Amino acid sequence: MRSPEQVLNVLDRWLEGNWQQAVLDPAAHWPRRIHLGALSGAALESNFVAALEWVHRWQDWALANGFDLNNTRRLVHGTFQWLPTHLIVPDLDAAVRILDGKWTGRIATARARLSVLLTRFPQADAAPLLRELTDLGVVDFDLLLTAADWFSTHDAAGLTPRQVPIEGLDSKWLNTRQHLVLCLSGKEELGLVRRPHTLHLTYLDPLHRSDGGRRYDAVTEGDTGTLCYPPRTIVITENKDTALFFPSLKRGIAIQGGGNAGPALIPRLPWTAECDSILYWGDLDAEGFEIINQYRKQGLKVRSVLMDSGTLRAYSRFGVTHDRKGESLLRARKSLPLLTDEEHDAYDTITDPRWSGPYRVEQERIPLDVAHAFVVEAQHCAEIETSLESADHSGVVRPGPVRPAAAVLGESKPVSDLPVTTDDQG
Repeated sequence: MRSPEQVLNVLDRWLEGNWQQAVLDPAAHWPRRIHLGALSGAALESNFVAALEWVHRWQDWALANGFDLNNTRRLVHGTFQWLPTHLIVPDLDAAVRILDGKWTGRIATARARLSVLLTRFPQADAAPLLRELTDLGVVDFDLLLTAADWFSTHDAAGLTPRQVPIEGLDSKWLNTRQHLVLCLSGKEELGLVRRPHTLHLTYLDPLHRSDGGRRYDAVTEGDTGTLCYPPRTIVITENKDTALFFPSLKRGIAIQGGGNAGPALIPRLPWTAECDSILYWGDLDAEGFEIINQYRKQGLKVRSVLMDSGTLRAYSRFGVTHDRKGESLLRARKSLPLLTDEEHDAYDTITDPRWSGPYRVEQERIPLDVAHAFVVEAQHCAEIETSLESADHSGVVRPGPVRPAAAVLGESKPVSDLPVTTDDQG
């Protein structure tokens, strides 16, 4: 049988998932009947004194707080007794009153902002965004109203977010809230142009460098051009310094992937399709594995380096559980069907709330010479695989496509043999 505190916890959990609908359509959700629990006939008779104390507690609580109870008649020791079965919560205001805390301000804010939106933007379907709109600070909500007013009466075609002439508006604010402005303004699109992504890369080939060739280059989305040489191995990294200072590699290049921007651009580059070995080395965290999955979803035949459970455990003492703002790095587990078994093992570990280790090991915490050794091994394996897969019955070897990775690289090197950095402060 539930205590009043337990029943209020049930109500709080329900409100957490349904408060938007309760604000938008009160009649559809109230009154709510919350079950108080019940004992079987034998258990009730054997614990009747405790049950009576429970009944009296509920009756006193309901009277003191102005709530009704549903009751049922039970036969106990040959006599009928009235026992409460459900707490009746008549409406949202009653729920907010009894829960108090965060709900008083949140529901009041939601109602006030919904009223403003219905008045100023009656055509907008703001219902799906009510939670996000309610969680905005006062300054951000006022700026959203100003921006939506401006976009509803102006043509922004050809402007970048930075060029929009609204006082107090900066491009970062608009970039993260375009969907809210779009919803309220009633337009199908804002017409803003996006700055093209630029990839920065480093030429790693030692002969190219010794001949005075350029070391660094950039490729901008939508631009055309050729590299100084066709790469045999492409190493995609997340950390800028890793790409800039990656050790020499025959016919290799290192690309700073740019997080989620990389999968949208790198697979479209013509020279990636012609490369025998494309490797991804990112942070050992949930986002890193999501990026791997996204690259493969875009058709890039990419293998991962040092992104397995063995590496996670070898370098876990250099990992972190919270970001710079103190927010937890634990992420909800997603479906990533294109990961290998070894990658899945590591991903499942760092998305498990029971895992006592770090949720992120940053790429730069692993020495470059360790990664370089794995990349050289991968390059050699790719050359062998290409030769084997492209050989026809006559024995002639012709260039062929790289097959998708079947396992995380580096299985031939025991994790216990991996060097570790010694700077616990970095």
